[in-house]
Amino acid sequence: MTKDDIRSILTALLEKSKAKQVIWTPFEDMAEDHDDYVVSFPKSSVNIFEDPEEQGIIKVNILNSAGKAVGWLRSDESESVSRLLEELLASARESVFKSDETLEDLKRALAS
Repeated sequence: MTKDDIRSILTALLEKSKAKQVIWTPFEDMAEDHDDYVVSFPKSSVNIFEDPEEQGIIKVNILNSAGKAVGWLRSDESESVSRLLEELLASARESVFKSDETLEDLKRALAS
């Protein structure tokens, strides 16, 4: 799996995530002080997280059916990768916490 393959996969995943066509969940080892999310498919999954040991670094692991990393990217590889991972992490966070939905609900409730 090449870096170009991974960027292509993550770009497609970002579009699906923005369209709310995938469901992100907190990763089982998620610490309270950093973001760590996973989206699962029948024979693979994608894990995106802020590295707690390297401040400001976002990492993505492509996992096989056994949960083993078969590909990865880091946000410090290039500016375009950094933007892609920042957007994907934000979309995953929104999917888990539904902050946009919560904000809209509060606006509607308070407008009445």
